[in-house]
Amino acid sequence: MQIVLGNIVRFNTRFLYDCVLGRASWNSSVKITPEAFGELRFWNNSLRHLNSSGVEICNLDAENTFDFEVFCDASDVGFGGYFSACLDARFESGEVFGNWHNHERVQSSTWRELAGVQRTVRSFAKTFENKRLIVSLDNKNVEHILKVGSSKMNLHGMASDIRYNCKENNINLHAVWVPGEQNKKADGSIMMTGV
Repeated sequence: MQIVLGNIVRFNTRFLYDCVLGRASWNSSVKITPEAFGELRFWNNSLRHLNSSGVEICNLDAENTFDFEVFCDASDVGFGGYFSACLDARFESGEVFGNWHNHERVQSSTWRELAGVQRTVRSFAKTFENKRLIVSLDNKNVEHILKVGSSKMNLHGMASDIRYNCKENNINLHAVWVPGEQNKKADGSIMMTGV
C-alpha cells in the first residue's frame, strides 16, 4: 500500500501497529485504543479518495510551489517559529516564540523541536489556511516524524495533532531538514525567549 499511497500509510497506521504489538500472545485479541480507532476512521473515510489520487511522482522546485517558508527551532529554554511569504507579497512575515514550562524543559530535544512546530502551526493556522508550507528544521528526527510518524506514541500523537490541524485548515505541510547554521531565522526568535 505504501508504494501506491506514500508515507501517509506509515503515518496513519502507527497507533494500529502499537495495538498489535501490545497484545499478550499471538492468539490474543487486539485491543483497539481511541487513537487506533481514529486511524481506522481515517482509512474508512479516505481510502477511496487516496486510491484514486496515488502518490506524486514528480518533484518541483520548492521556491516555485510553496506559499510560505517556515523556520522552527527549539532549545532547552524555549522555542521559536518564523514564516515569510514565498509568492504572495500581501503576506509579510510573522514569528512566534515562547518559554517551556518546567515539565516541558526535561523532554527530549526531539519533543521540544516537534512542539515548536506544533505551536507555530497552531499560532498561524488561519494565516496558513489553504496554503502550502515548506517547514525548515535543523532536527532530522522531526523531519522524519512529520513525514512518517514515530514509534514513540507521545511524539506520534503530536505529529498527528499537527496533521489534524493542517487537515482542518487545508494546509499542505512539507518538512525539510536544513543544517543548523542555515536555520538562523528561527534561532533569532528563540533568542527572544531569553536563551
